[in-house]
Amino acid sequence: MFALAGAGIGATAAVALAQLGAGGGLLGGIIVLIVLTIAFLLAPVVGVVAGLRAGESARTADTGPPYVATAVGALLGYLVMMGAVLIALVIGMAIADSGGAGSEMAPTPTGGSSVGGGGAGAGGGGGLQLGQYIVPIVAVALPTVLTAIGGVGLSSWRHGSTPSGPGNALDIDIVRAGKFGAVGLVVLAVVGTGAAVVPDLLSEEPQVEVNGDASALGDTLYADGTVSNPGDEEVTTTLSIELVIDGGVVATTEDELTLSPGGEMSISWPIVSADGLTDAQGQAINSGNFEYRYVINGQVVETYEGQ
Repeated sequence: MFALAGAGIGATAAVALAQLGAGGGLLGGIIVLIVLTIAFLLAPVVGVVAGLRAGESARTADTGPPYVATAVGALLGYLVMMGAVLIALVIGMAIADSGGAGSEMAPTPTGGSSVGGGGAGAGGGGGLQLGQYIVPIVAVALPTVLTAIGGVGLSSWRHGSTPSGPGNALDIDIVRAGKFGAVGLVVLAVVGTGAAVVPDLLSEEPQVEVNGDASALGDTLYADGTVSNPGDEEVTTTLSIELVIDGGVVATTEDELTLSPGGEMSISWPIVSADGLTDAQGQAINSGNFEYRYVINGQVVETYEGQ
């Protein structure tokens, strides 16, 4: 059940990314955020359904409520579901990105170029940064398991019989407590999923500022810039820089940076050499028709436009 849900969500997202050509742009980042949020919120719902089915099967077999087996099954199923979603997203973004980049590789007749000018702006979402989703994925596993257990309890509630008679008051209280406890568990898990995961996905952190620039040495083009941390806490983050020509990502470089509170760091990273470009790409760079996207946690924090 979890695997089918994950395959369906992921396949839909992959088709949308590929058809819209939104792999490395703002639209691609929005689609990824929406799809993962839907998957996170849907997981506890699938957990409830799985718990109900498990409870029904146990009742038919005249066995006790399978709480432990349901919890383990829900955890494994959830991980399979999210794995299917992530794999489909990666494939969809790769297909979308490949549609905009040059496919024929040939050395350019020119050497490196000296690039001047600059600019800043907003841009697209860059490639899928899987690392930032690990914590939310692990966090949602707990409410998914809890809702599955709650589903088993709800199944028992639907088909169980409440004892009656003056001598069964304690049994009645226990049954009622179990029923309301199951409902409360499901509600708490679903609400907790939304409260804990969605704000984390929408977070703007880390608060790192980048001022981009470009230079060339010999036949190698460099991505330069100044990275600063205006906050009062140390920040460790991964900065990716994408070279974009005619809307397609031609080359990418990245590294992990650690900035002290109020700290600043200058960078100058080689991003592509002349023999890694087609003739058209080399001419575009010489003419200043390119841009750098500085990406942190899937968000473009700076765009440098060549001149």
